[in-house]
Amino acid sequence: MKNLFSILFILSIFISACSNSNNNHQSSNDSQTEDTTQYKTIKTTKVYSTNSDGSVKETLLNASVFYSDKEIKINFQGDSTWTFEVKEKTEKKEGITFLLIDKKYKEMFISSGSLPLITLTTHTETSNITLM
Repeated sequence: MKNLFSILFILSIFISACSNSNNNHQSSNDSQTEDTTQYKTIKTTKVYSTNSDGSVKETLLNASVFYSDKEIKINFQGDSTWTFEVKEKTEKKEGITFLLIDKKYKEMFISSGSLPLITLTTHTETSNITLM
């Protein structure tokens, strides 16, 4: 009888250990599929919109631009967020150009320097937006 309890006790410990190792294995797989995209951030306070007649409208509007090699997010004062998928990224001395996958905007350019300008260019090259 003592042997039977010993065997059951050892068996229950073994089963418990096996189920814990499966849980640990699943947790490690979940952390591998987590999004680890590192975003860079630029804060802006003004938006310049080019109208179809060529005139420019200046608006005081706080915006945060988060960008990575894969994605760009522009958050306008918590009011709305625009998200763009990046097709291609090119870095030069003048700044970074992102070719976008979007119906309205074809590219975004971030100028280099201590006060970067961010320009979103439309496919028709009218109604462009510059953030600074």
